[in-house]
Amino acid sequence: MIKNINIESNGFEVEAEISLKLAYKKYSVMEIPITYKPRTHKEGKKISLKDGFKGLWIIVKFKIISLFKEI
Repeated sequence: MIKNINIESNGFEVEAEISLKLAYKKYSVMEIPITYKPRTHKEGKKISLKDGFKGLWIIVKFKIISLFKEI
């Protein structure tokens, strides 16, 4: 169950970590489409390119770690 998955991230990259760990444990993940109006930076949008790199780092880190131990 998802309660047994140790989540280390606490920012926007948490989505990548959860998805990868669920996929590694062979859980099936289903995406549900939604409609939304994105906020502008002036309205309070907080995500940036830096957050994208954090998510990419989580993917790379997870792959490297999974080569040496069971996640």
